[in-house]
Formats: sequence, structure tokens, C-alpha cells
Amino acid sequence: MGSLPLHNSLSVAGQSISQLQDALSILKEGHPAHPVRAITLNIGSNDELAAIKQCEDEITVELTKTGISKYGASPASAGAACIKERSEKITAPHILANIGDILGMLDSTAPGGGHYTGPIVLLGFYNPDALVLPGSDALQEGLNAAIEAEILPHFPNVTFANPFPVFNRGKTPAQEQASICTYTEMCNPADPGGSSDDGDIHPSPLGYETLGRLVNQAYLANPAHY
Repeated sequence: MGSLPLHNSLSVAGQSISQLQDALSILKEGHPAHPVRAITLNIGSNDELAAIKQCEDEITVELTKTGISKYGASPASAGAACIKERSEKITAPHILANIGDILGMLDSTAPGGGHYTGPIVLLGFYNPDALVLPGSDALQEGLNAAIEAEILPHFPNVTFANPFPVFNRGKTPAQEQASICTYTEMCNPADPGGSSDDGDIHPSPLGYETLGRLVNQAYLANPAHY
């Protein structure tokens, strides 16, 4: 059996469009060409990666110019402090706002909205950088909790699939890292940085299978699918 693309080509008549625009073009204000039985949404990880890179660049400039950073005395402590501050004040609120806006547009009955009343499964976040970035587990768990507390109550046709308890399972750092190595490509030596456990953040084949199972469970629990 041949493989399928992960998402529809994001262009219409040669013009690039967002994934939201693509979804709305399929929903056609409640009159899709074929039944849409479910929608899955996973967004925000690239925002997190961008925030990490911004912190790395900012701290590198500070250390190069003055030898110290406003976030901490060492590169490691400064990085952790910068990521925490940026996550809590900028990145997490931005992700939450984007998710709310997207879900609102999919469900909206206003002109241009999706007019969609079926099940939506929102996939949460795991943390491939748990040991690479100390303290990041709490940030990721906090973002998942905020989605459940601040987003889900406004959208009764949305259920949440949380991969964190599986991908980051373990009571010790070694156990958690074993889970990360199992469910992601972080420890795959064929990927960049794999030998130091900071390689490809994407799921392994087992990780993708597990995400599919979690999404299916959330779909079956969704009241809108009946």
C-alpha cells in the first residue's frame, strides 16, 4: 500500500494558503462536497521551537558582547530562564489564542466560517526536549492543562488527545528518556544530533501509531460523533 501525504497541499490555483484557509475551503460554509466526519488539529510546536531559537540567539549575543546574560550566569541557566519567561508571557498565550481562533472559525456560522458541528479532536503536546531543556516538562504540562481549562469549555464538539503521559512516561529522568527514545526520533543516530539525544523531535513509527490511537480514543469520546 502506498503512503499518503500528511496534509493536503496548501495551495489553491498556485496561491499559497494557510491550513485554516484550506479547511474552510473544504467545509464550504456547511456545504462540503463530501461528508466531513471529523477534524483533527495539532498546532503550536513550531512556535515553541522558534521561541527556543530566539532565546538561544539572544543569550549568545549577550554572552558574546558582555560575558553575562540577564537571564542567568551560565548558558544553561540563562537558557532555561529565558525559555520559561518567553513561554509563560508570549509563546503559550499566542498558541492558546491561535487554537481558539481556529476552532472558532471552523465552528462559526458567520459568512466565511466553517459552519461545522461535527467532532474535532485537538492533539496536545509532548516534550521531546525534557532532558535537553531542564524545566521544560512543567511548561509543556502547563500548556496542555491550559488548553483543557481555557479552550475546551468553549467548544463542546472538541475533545483533547494528550500524548504527554505516554511520550514522557517515567518516574525518573532515565525512564522518561527511554520513553522519549521509544516514541520519537530523538535518539535515532541516523538523525541530526541523535547521538546526544537531541535529534529529530518528530514521532517514531511507534509514536505515530500511538498518536493515532490517542486521537481515535478522543474521537470515540467526542459527543458530536454520534
